[in-house]
Amino acid sequence: MKNNLGILAVVLAASFLFLLVPQQVDAAGEPFSYYSQLDENEKAIFDAICGAELEEREILVDLPIKVSASGKERYNYLNKLKEDMFFNVRESVRLSDPMAYWTWGESLNTWTFTATTTVVGDTETMTAMHVSVTLNSAYEELEQKRIALVKAVNDFSTKRTDTRGIVEDINNYLVNLVTYETEEISSIKTPFAHDAYGALVAPNRAVCDGYSKAFLLLCNKYNIECLIDQGSALPSTIGHAWNYVKMDNGKWYGIDVTWNDGHNNEYFLLGSETFFSNHMRGIVLEYGINFSPFNIPAAFSKDKYDADPPTYEEYAWIFAALIVALLIVALYKSSKEK
Repeated sequence: MKNNLGILAVVLAASFLFLLVPQQVDAAGEPFSYYSQLDENEKAIFDAICGAELEEREILVDLPIKVSASGKERYNYLNKLKEDMFFNVRESVRLSDPMAYWTWGESLNTWTFTATTTVVGDTETMTAMHVSVTLNSAYEELEQKRIALVKAVNDFSTKRTDTRGIVEDINNYLVNLVTYETEEISSIKTPFAHDAYGALVAPNRAVCDGYSKAFLLLCNKYNIECLIDQGSALPSTIGHAWNYVKMDNGKWYGIDVTWNDGHNNEYFLLGSETFFSNHMRGIVLEYGINFSPFNIPAAFSKDKYDADPPTYEEYAWIFAALIVALLIVALYKSSKEK
């Protein structure tokens, strides 16, 4: 009897320690991305922009799929196609690759798309796209700035290995590091407020775009699937940006690091029913209705992520009391047998 009770006490102790270590479950499936929702021509332009050298300001992209139109409406058709291509590529780069310098200082830079076409009879064919960017003078010494951003990402580390723990540490790191920028964003004083650079490199001042891009970069470092999305922050009409993250249960959750800054992580790993009650995706009311061209993952959880690791206060005293009780009983039985 004594040995059985001792063994049971050891088993309970081991079970207690197991519960305190968050368990990670591998999630199957291909990574979800906005890039995968682009057509082949848009992907070619996306790749060219994200792969551009620091000194490149103009790129000519041969379209893998030539597009033709005939008749009186050919100009309107091809022009609308070019505008849609411009919007889809710009948004996908902005939301997917914070390292792409063409998106830095988005309120200060200018993109242009100019189509190259050939005309035969009444048929016009779009064969290439000339894309260019004009950067504000604040965006000089880009190489040094990119090196500083890479260093800032590399400098962040966490000892936690479970998905929730890593995401929590990233969120808390940014909440403690970044100060929300209240200066006029169009001012030269705050040229990097919309960028991950603004959030992660001193003086660490950013708006929601900067917070969300920094969060994406740090999640990427740990191979955690993450997305940026944008829309309106209800009940206001102000534009806003936030993140979605895929957890170890294969489901996606909303996280708003900007709002967590000063709000006790109230917007941490929320399900769709709560998160979208005040995050209107794809519509920025202050600029008019402008729907997002992208879908978000279908595997979005309705409920808040509930795999919070057990805390000492919640469970430890129960297990400790059981273990102590079993040891007392074992000692008592042992003394009686002697």
